[in-house]
Amino acid sequence: MIICLISVSRIVIPSIVVLIIAGTISFFLAYKFYPEEHVNINLNGTCYELVGNAYQKYKNLDAQKDLDILRLKSYAIKPSAGYIPIVFTGTKEQIANFTNKYDNGLRVVSIQGISPGYTTVDVQIVKAAVTKPTFQKITSELTINDFDLLKKTVGGSIGLQPTPNISSEQEQRIIKQVNQFMQDGIRKIVADGEQIGDAEGVKPYECRS
Repeated sequence: MIICLISVSRIVIPSIVVLIIAGTISFFLAYKFYPEEHVNINLNGTCYELVGNAYQKYKNLDAQKDLDILRLKSYAIKPSAGYIPIVFTGTKEQIANFTNKYDNGLRVVSIQGISPGYTTVDVQIVKAAVTKPTFQKITSELTINDFDLLKKTVGGSIGLQPTPNISSEQEQRIIKQVNQFMQDGIRKIVADGEQIGDAEGVKPYECRS
């Protein structure tokens, strides 16, 4: 299973192949996903292990964060922007279906296999350009299920490449908004666990550096 690291001073936003660090946060630390399906968090210096229902809530929260980032960025793009650079992944069939669906405002720039030379690996990295209206349409049709790590769709894998069509001030506002969303969500998960009890899946955990 993918290991997702969010440092104490940064919120980590997943991109296509790597994790992109985007923004300052000092409120909580979610530092490991394990194959056993749990996550450890640091909330104001008190650590917890989230399992079961609490872990599912955290996964939903994290997926909603990724979706919100895309949607917020789609609306922050300057109206005068022509095509915006994006990148996404999927199998050959998935890529074909996705690009055909949005062909009016999406054009492929390049396609590269993740593992050149290994023909059995059917995963491609696509660099493309998309119009603002099409990008907004794509993000409006996505749900948190598209961002599930085990069944992520092409749409859920989209990452916006660096572009002058979003100002640094807008980027910072988006980061601040998403950070607050995650902070509030983590608080609620822990509060629910304290109210419901062990059955919710929030357990005390020893903090580690």
